[in-house]
Amino acid sequence: MNEKTKAENSPILILLNTQKQKQATLEELIQNYNNENEIMDYLCEACKTKSKQIEKRNFQIPKNVKFLIIYFNRGFSIGNNENPQTYKDFCQITFDKLLQIESRQYKLKGWIDHLGDNLNAGHYISTIEMKNNEKADSFYEFNDESVKEITKLERKLIANKKVVLWIWEKIN
Repeated sequence: MNEKTKAENSPILILLNTQKQKQATLEELIQNYNNENEIMDYLCEACKTKSKQIEKRNFQIPKNVKFLIIYFNRGFSIGNNENPQTYKDFCQITFDKLLQIESRQYKLKGWIDHLGDNLNAGHYISTIEMKNNEKADSFYEFNDESVKEITKLERKLIANKKVVLWIWEKIN
């Protein structure tokens, strides 16, 4: 496999958070990813002083990437470094089976939900699209030893408070 083919087959990982919003669409979170982000109490390692810093990302998804993996960071800490309190972000994130980024479209292939009140404990469930000979592609939920077909997919996509990771495949 040549280097160009490896690059085209390598997925891109995007890390998102909500800045403590109550609800958002996945598209909004992706658009906001490149916005300026204020970092409070930034500690400069060189001079050991704290200050407010502005972080600006300039991230673009390469056009030839076939898969996107989008990780949503649902954890955040409050408190000082010696005794931080970790909490889970329960933002409702609405997403659809198709994702439009610039002129490219991506099809949802699966996602992972986290069940639990905080990220130090809980349970993970994955939902994956699989080929089905009898009908159109279907989504299946894998929960430990049980597997079930998702018959009401739209209900799972709207206002999801548990999703932590999505997998998307480029379709154009």
